Amino acid sequence: MKDNDYIQGLVNQDEKVLRAIYQNFSGRISNYIVKKGGSLEDAKDVFQDALMIILEKVQSPDFELSSGFYTYLYGVNKLVWYNKSRKLHRKSVTIPDDNTLKDQQSIEQELLNREMDNIYRENFAKLGLLCRQLLQLFFAKRDMTEIAETLELKNEHTARTRKYRCRGQLKKLMETDNRYQELVDNSL
Repeated sequence: MKDNDYIQGLVNQDEKVLRAIYQNFSGRISNYIVKKGGSLEDAKDVFQDALMIILEKVQSPDFELSSGFYTYLYGVNKLVWYNKSRKLHRKSVTIPDDNTLKDQQSIEQELLNREMDNIYRENFAKLGLLCRQLLQLFFAKRDMTEIAETLELKNEHTARTRKYRCRGQLKKLMETDNRYQELVDNSL
């Protein structure tokens, strides 16, 4: 298959081309992510996210592939993994063994965290039933194949695509919530 065949297949959302992309490239991308400290589940998520980004880009009328398809796919995966791993490292917190004293700042942070959690839960409840179920299974670290079977979706790829869309919906809901914006603005 030629580079332009992959692009056209993505534009047309051709299942045959999508399968070929997964078969030809996902293994190499997974190896890279695992070598960089990610898990196989991370690799699958990153690959899916990268494909969604590329799909969005190729649908633009001014899109032009200036490298080989694999080179482009590899670059996007690398960027997605870099961003994801940065977020993961930023979230890692070391708690000292002696955590008996709470100062005013940690109490304020606790209140901020609780309010964020409430806003998240309210917006999560606004999602459709399928999105809520899918995300709950995903957050419970269920395998995508298991999620697809549980929710009676066509296959793992469909489950991944749905997860990506559901996360996008939740993110939009959060970003448009005035309370969330206030908390983010005040915490800066």
